[in-house]
Amino acid sequence: MTTTIKVLSAKKTLANYKVAKGEKIVIEASNKANYQLIDDNTGFAPQNIIAKRVGNDLQILLEDGDLEPDVIIQNYYSDNTEGTTNLIVGEHENGKIYAYVPTTGEKADAVSMLDDQDSAPQALGGEERDSAFWIFSPWWLLALIPFAGGIALVAGGSGGSNNDDNASNNNSSRDATETNSSIDSQVNVNGESINITGTSTNVNEGAVVTFTIEDSQGNTVTATTTVAADGTYSLADIDVSSLTDGRLNVETSATDSNGVTITDDDLVDLDARASSIEVNVTVNNEDATVDVNGSTTDVAAGETVTVTITDKDGDTVTATTTVNEDGTYSLDDIDVSSLTDGELTIKVETTDNNGNTISETDDSQVLDAVESRISVDGTVNNENGTVSVAGETDDVSADTVVTVTITDSD
Repeated sequence: MTTTIKVLSAKKTLANYKVAKGEKIVIEASNKANYQLIDDNTGFAPQNIIAKRVGNDLQILLEDGDLEPDVIIQNYYSDNTEGTTNLIVGEHENGKIYAYVPTTGEKADAVSMLDDQDSAPQALGGEERDSAFWIFSPWWLLALIPFAGGIALVAGGSGGSNNDDNASNNNSSRDATETNSSIDSQVNVNGESINITGTSTNVNEGAVVTFTIEDSQGNTVTATTTVAADGTYSLADIDVSSLTDGRLNVETSATDSNGVTITDDDLVDLDARASSIEVNVTVNNEDATVDVNGSTTDVAAGETVTVTITDKDGDTVTATTTVNEDGTYSLDDIDVSSLTDGELTIKVETTDNNGNTISETDDSQVLDAVESRISVDGTVNNENGTVSVAGETDDVSADTVVTVTITDSD
């Protein structure tokens, strides 16, 4: 069982995420965006969810039998909750889009109005929306005003639709359940290829089975095979070298003997490429700055690169940048004036597409930004036949030996 979360601006889909039962996904809130929930098993929205506010994060609990959050949208909330128009929406079985609204009908229980640590059950309801895409609609909360004992929630099942096409689709869904049609795949990743085997119930021999494999960037590979007489199917060596390393969603679909489309979703990890990060360093002694650049392999664009510069005394300066679309990164004019002259160690670190930390170190650089100096004041004590010496230094480490040589006129 998987659920898709679509992040939708006013004109386009900004991102797609999938979360499997028992897993959790954390995403950063987008400005002026709606979040559409899709149950991948039905193609429609989950009927009920629980929304909870924790700090400024929105936690969404799906109907999967546990009380742990399945989706966390970080920084969903702002100081002005009533001005929030980023909605959680879904498509009902009647084909129409609705926002998730509190089943209590109370305005304070609306997703965007929750106080910290409050939670409330939500269901599709209120007024029908033109689409799932974001639109500025601060008046949407008016739909939550109780009417005749509560707001209008969209009914389950057929959704009360009289549309013949919708009725046909709903009946088809029931046929698939009543006849126990099913399809179940086992996915094995082997380098840059995938092997899939599986079984089906109530699917005719020769029926086409379609595999759609999607990576985290939305790239897809599609392949097909057919069902054998015993209901099994298999396809080996599906080339996924064009996909990005990381989590893959593998959807298997077929049509059962009633003409109903049935699907199965599996999540697997692709790790076909060796990840790496290279570093080039330029030390600018005149300005007491350091320039760092390099390239990466198997690292997503936008991933953070952390640069840590350590001097011989163990003091550090840290700076960050992000990976470009072509895998390169750069960071100029890192201020190292707080570090001590001498050998520097520059370490760069990032995370690859599989969540592994990778790093590279350059310990061949030397900082010489401070002009060295030593001064001396001497006092001769003729009575005792002694000399006292004192002075100051710049760019000289503590405990460094100072040698004093006293020479007479001869």
